[in-house]
Amino acid sequence: MPSEKAAYPPCRPFQTASRMPPAIRSADKASRTAARPQAPAQLL
Repeated sequence: MPSEKAAYPPCRPFQTASRMPPAIRSADKASRTAARPQAPAQLL
């Protein structure tokens, strides 16, 4: 929902992923995509 997304800051997936080891990054990306692909900012 647009109103729900407006309450969160813009998503920065690359900035977050750059601080993670590759194994954690891939697992985090998979769980993030499966959980809520339309609003990744809520999971950061």
